[in-house]
Amino acid sequence: MAKRKKIRRTILSIILVGLAVWIARALIDAPPPDDADLLITYEDIPDEENALSYFNLAAGYVYWPEGRAKGRRPDDLLDEDGWDQTLADEILAENEDIFDLVEQGLACPRCQFAQVTGLDDVRYISGQAGPSRTLARLCAIRAEHLFRQGQEEEAFDQAMLIVTLGNRLQNGRGSVLDYMVAIAVEETGLVRMRRMLTSTSLDQSVLMPYISRLDECRASEGGFADAIKTEYTCTARAVDDFASAKQFKKNRMIGRVLMFFTLKPNRTKRRLAKSIEISLPNARRTLAEATRPEFARGSALWRKIKAYASGNGVGENLYWILMSPYARLHGLKARIDCSVAATRILIALKCYKATHGELPDTLDDLVPDYLDAVPLDACDGKPMRYSKQTRVVYSVGCDLKDAGGTGRYDWDDDEPTFKIEF
Repeated sequence: MAKRKKIRRTILSIILVGLAVWIARALIDAPPPDDADLLITYEDIPDEENALSYFNLAAGYVYWPEGRAKGRRPDDLLDEDGWDQTLADEILAENEDIFDLVEQGLACPRCQFAQVTGLDDVRYISGQAGPSRTLARLCAIRAEHLFRQGQEEEAFDQAMLIVTLGNRLQNGRGSVLDYMVAIAVEETGLVRMRRMLTSTSLDQSVLMPYISRLDECRASEGGFADAIKTEYTCTARAVDDFASAKQFKKNRMIGRVLMFFTLKPNRTKRRLAKSIEISLPNARRTLAEATRPEFARGSALWRKIKAYASGNGVGENLYWILMSPYARLHGLKARIDCSVAATRILIALKCYKATHGELPDTLDDLVPDYLDAVPLDACDGKPMRYSKQTRVVYSVGCDLKDAGGTGRYDWDDDEPTFKIEF
């Protein structure tokens, strides 16, 4: 009997100790993270020296006729069969001064977005690079107009200006959304350049310099890192806001009690900081080499049970939500690098064909007369793929599987493929 009582006491003691450990773990927060290296210091740049000042001013004055009941709309002009010379003349005449502002901005030594204060900041929610998409479309219309007027070199320079604009915006220390928009702006210029390349009459001496100029416009590694750091700053502040129960406007005391049992701000920020530190080196890595933060395994229900049992259920949910954009960001960075690489290759192929009368058997034949080296695929780090028979240049894409260049060029396509149409 005594032995049984002793066993029961032992079991009860173990349960009580386990319960105490669980309560301590659930209620006690960790020390704050050492995140000094993850915070961005913004410079105090005068407006006249900040490229963004000119871009924003230009975007604010753009004449862009929307919602026409009949005829073409401005966006239709960029479709392959949507050109309307009358509408293009109207838009370009009304926006003549805009192009000077864009060029003044590109001449500025620095480019910096305004500092965002948190996830509820309207500059974070709406993004700050959005207006520049209109500038990119306007410049693309101008490039097409120049090309149709026989001013082909000026048209290529205009497309190159759009590429440069997108690349400058990537370095603006904006959010992930701003970085994504900047990539879309750069792609607008690359698409225009590839389309003009199919029928241009420019000779090799004019086209070749664009190969090296484009090589300087690969996705910004520093901008990628800054975008992630900006997200960390905003999300860490959001965690603190949750901990202070700001969202409980009617009864903040009840909110603080709930947050005390379901959110550990420092533990959450430490986990965010660790994941950001893991993600930052991806700025210079291919997708195949990328390291990714670990997420809880198992079903969604089991993850939630574990999260709330740890006393940080709200914090874990915030972590899962806030970390979700990073994998997509790296994929977009790889895609724009592949787009730049493919455009350089297509220009080299155009020049090679003009000299030899046919396409080369392999991309190695372009080295060293047209390319210093075959551009690498940002997805797997190997040379970009090419097929003379099917007339394509392509990347293996985000799935890292070589399907032979059977895809189409699309942001959501697994294997971006660039057709050779000359």
